[in-house]
Amino acid sequence: MGLKITRGLKAYSEVFNESGVPRPVYRPIFDYLGSTDLREFRERFRRADQINVEEGVTFLLRPGQERILKVDWIPRIIDGAQFDRIRDGLIQRATALNLFLNDLYAGKQDVVPSDIIRSSIYFYPPCMGYTPPRGIYLHIYGPDLVQARKDEWVILEDNMRIPSGVSYALKYREIEKRLFPDFHSSYDIYPVHLYPHFLRKNLEYVSPETSPSVDPVVVLLTEGSYNAAYYDHKYLAEEMGVSLVVPKDLFVDADGFVQMRTNRGNMKVDVIYRRVQDIDVFVPGLSGSYISGKVNLANAWGTGVLDDKGTFPYVPKMIRRYLDQDPLLQNAPTYSPLDPADLKYILSSFPKMVIKCREGYGGHGIWICPEATAAQQEEWKKELLANPINFIAQDCLDFSTHCLTRFSQDDIILDDTYVDLRTYVLMGEKVQVMPGGISRVAPLGTRVVNSSSGGLIKDTWVLR
Repeated sequence: MGLKITRGLKAYSEVFNESGVPRPVYRPIFDYLGSTDLREFRERFRRADQINVEEGVTFLLRPGQERILKVDWIPRIIDGAQFDRIRDGLIQRATALNLFLNDLYAGKQDVVPSDIIRSSIYFYPPCMGYTPPRGIYLHIYGPDLVQARKDEWVILEDNMRIPSGVSYALKYREIEKRLFPDFHSSYDIYPVHLYPHFLRKNLEYVSPETSPSVDPVVVLLTEGSYNAAYYDHKYLAEEMGVSLVVPKDLFVDADGFVQMRTNRGNMKVDVIYRRVQDIDVFVPGLSGSYISGKVNLANAWGTGVLDDKGTFPYVPKMIRRYLDQDPLLQNAPTYSPLDPADLKYILSSFPKMVIKCREGYGGHGIWICPEATAAQQEEWKKELLANPINFIAQDCLDFSTHCLTRFSQDDIILDDTYVDLRTYVLMGEKVQVMPGGISRVAPLGTRVVNSSSGGLIKDTWVLR
C-alpha cells in the first residue's frame, strides 16, 4: 500500500511545490504518512467518519434527506504571520460594513446606488431611524476567502444574516485530536474551542438598554430539526450554555417584550441569536419588539442588504469612506452589469466569468462559465441582459488548491482540488477573528466548494 500524488490543476498548490515536493510546513505530516501503516491510516479515516455518524454531526440537504458532512482529515495549515494579515483585513472590513449599516438605516449612506438598495429583498425600510444597542448591526460575520496566489487572499463573498458552519470547525477539531494525535505533535496550533464563550459574551454585551439585566437572557432561535444547519444551532446553544428555542417557545407579550415559555413559567428574553430569516413569520410581532428596543436580534434585522451581491462591489469604497484607509483585503475582481464599462467587459469575457444572482446563496444561483457548454453560456448571457440588475460577475479565479484524499484498494491517493476558507468574526466590545474556521474543498472537476453541492470540509490550523 502506497501514497500517490496527482497534480491536475495549474493553480498555486498550498501543499506541494512545482516539483511535487511537500512544502516545508506540511513536511511533518508527510513524514508521518511515510512512516505509518497506511492501512491503519485508512482505518482512522473510516473511524473518524463513523464518529460523525454516531454523534449526529449532520447537514440537511432537503427535507427527509440528512447526511453526514464529508470531511477530509488531512488539515489545511496557515502560517500565523499570514493569518495576522487576514485578521487585520477582516477587522477592517467588518468595522466598515457595520458603519455603513448605521449610515444606511439613518438615511445617510451615499456609497451604494439607491436603486440597488431599493431593489434588494433584504433591505427593510421599517428599520429606518432605528439604531440597535451599541450601534452594532453585525454581531457575527462569516466571510468566504480564497488565496488567489501565494500570500494574496481575496474576499469572494460576505455572509451577514446567519453565517453558518462554525460548529463543524469546532467539532472536527475535537475529533481530529482524538483520531490523529500524530498530526498535532509537530505543530503549535491556535485553539478554537473558546469561540462559543466569546460569542455568548458578545451577545450579552448587546442586551437592550430598555431591559437591563445583571445576567441577560440569551437564546438561540432555530426553525427546528428540519433546518439544514440544525446541528450547528444545537451545538452552539449547548456550548454557549443558552436555551435552544423553536418559534412556538417564544411570544411577544402585551407590553411588546419577548417571553420564552418554560416549565417554570414565562421568562423575558433580552437577546435572540436568530438562525431564521423571516422573523415575523416565526414569531409574530418580533420585528416590532426589536424596533421598539425591547429585544435585540443578532444579527440585526436588516443586515442582509450586505448579503445582497449587488452591494458587494462597493465594499472597498465603504472602507475608504468610513475608515479613510485602503482595503487590506481586496474583493475578488467583481463587475456590475449596470455599469456600461463593466457590462462591456463581462460580455467580451463571458466564457471566463462567474455570474452570480444577487439573491443566491449556498452554491445556488452561481454560473461558472468555464465549466459550461457554449450553448449554456448563451442562455445565461440572454438572462443576464434581460435583467442586469439581478446579477454581478466575477473573474473566474484559479484560486489555490489543497489535497483531496481518496483510497483505492492498494493506495492512498491525494488529488489536487480547489479550496476556500470561511472564518468567523465577532463584534462586541472589540472585533475578534476566529483563528481558523472551515476550509471547504471542491469535488474534483469544479470550483464549487459548498457542502450542499458536494464539497468537503477540512480542519484549518493557524500556527502560533
